[in-house]
Amino acid sequence: MSDKRTIAGAYQKIEAHEDLCAERYRNINSSISDLKGLLKWALGFVASTCVAVIGYLGHQVISG
Repeated sequence: MSDKRTIAGAYQKIEAHEDLCAERYRNINSSISDLKGLLKWALGFVASTCVAVIGYLGHQVISG
């Protein structure tokens, strides 16, 4: 009889599946963390660019 058809075999199969899922979730979390970092950088870049453009335009208005 196959080991997969025993209770011990079933537990081994479940544990292997749990290990695979845990690895997949670690990879997903890592990807999400990378994406969050990229978005924070992009938002900071856009915000600083907006401040620079507003400052430049303000200077143009003031200087005539």
